[in-house]
This record gives sequence, C-alpha cells and structure tokens, in this order.
Amino acid sequence: MYEKLEKQVHEFYNNQYLRNRYPSLSYIPSGFVDACPDVAAVALGYKPAAWLGKPSETDLHFITRCCYRGKELFYLDECNVLICDRKDFEKFKKIWGSPNSDKEWGTLLGYPEHLVNLFCECSEGREFPDWEKYNLKAEHIALKMCMDID
Repeated sequence: MYEKLEKQVHEFYNNQYLRNRYPSLSYIPSGFVDACPDVAAVALGYKPAAWLGKPSETDLHFITRCCYRGKELFYLDECNVLICDRKDFEKFKKIWGSPNSDKEWGTLLGYPEHLVNLFCECSEGREFPDWEKYNLKAEHIALKMCMDID
C-alpha cells in the first residue's frame, strides 16, 4: 500500500498537466481507502503541509517520514491534524476557525495559487467540481494513474 501511494504521489507531482489542474492528489477519486495523499506528498517533499482527520495506519507511516523531514504534528482539535513546520503552525492556528480564511489556508497548505479557489469551493461544503466538465484530459490521466486503467 505504501509503495503504491508513494508511486502515485511522484507520478502526480511530476505530471505538469495534471498538477496544474487539481489542487492536490487528494482531489482525485481513487482507491486510497482511508489514507490522505497529502501526508505522503509532505513526506516526499512536494507540499509544505497537510491537513487531515484521524490518521490511518498508512498516514502514520508517512507522518513518521514527515517528522524525519523536520515537520511536526499538531492537533487543532480532536478531529483535525496538521503536519507542517513549527513556524507555520502559528499562522495556521491564527486563522483556524476564522471566517473567510479558506484562501489563506489553501495557500499555507501549498496549493498552487491558481487552484486555491477550487480548494475554497470544496472547503465551504460545496460539492466537488465536475472534473469531467472541468477538463476531460486531466480526468482521464488521473483515473488512469490511480486506478490502473488504459
């Protein structure tokens, strides 16, 4: 499981076309079960921070790797965990729960600037964008990558 997720994270972040159309690998429908691909992305050095719910066994494997990279684990509350640099935690903590802070939150999580608005839409409880209408080529690449289809 670890190797498959690691391979997918490398493939996603090394595919310029795909990475410029999805805020992160977490937005691609896949068979990650309960793992958070953003934790693996932080562990592998692609993202500066990750935000997740209760960590799974797979997440714990990558959280350990994040710690080896100098990241720290912070609990914002009983259901929200943040992995980031200590200096950035104060920034996250300052905006945690603040109204209209999604844009700043997305930026701190390392989402590309042109995709922060998509992150904001999703974090406001709106349904995920219709990726097929958004970009059919990116959808096909993502599904092929994550579900091993032709």
